Amino acid sequence: MSITASIKVRKELVELADKMIKLGLAKSKSHAFNIMIERGLKEVELWENMYRNVKELKKQGFVLRHGNLNKLLEESKSSWQHTSMKSADIVSNTAKLLIMFSTPI
Repeated sequence: MSITASIKVRKELVELADKMIKLGLAKSKSHAFNIMIERGLKEVELWENMYRNVKELKKQGFVLRHGNLNKLLEESKSSWQHTSMKSADIVSNTAKLLIMFSTPI
């Protein structure tokens, strides 16, 4: 079910929506914004899963060998947001970080 919501967005997002329509990626601005929002939701789910997995590793007795993993993930998240990495790459790199920076007791 769709609901109309009036929001203010940056000019760049409107321009991106227009490009998406022009390139045939979206049928309308509404469709383009929905695509952007859905991608954002997937990103949030990805990070929620990562934090949940880190918490589970800690429960299982994994101890960090190098600093605070949550801080490391935050720094990595920040740097990944400024690149064109895909979610699969982020998950893969995070898995590598978890293996590198944690050891079982």
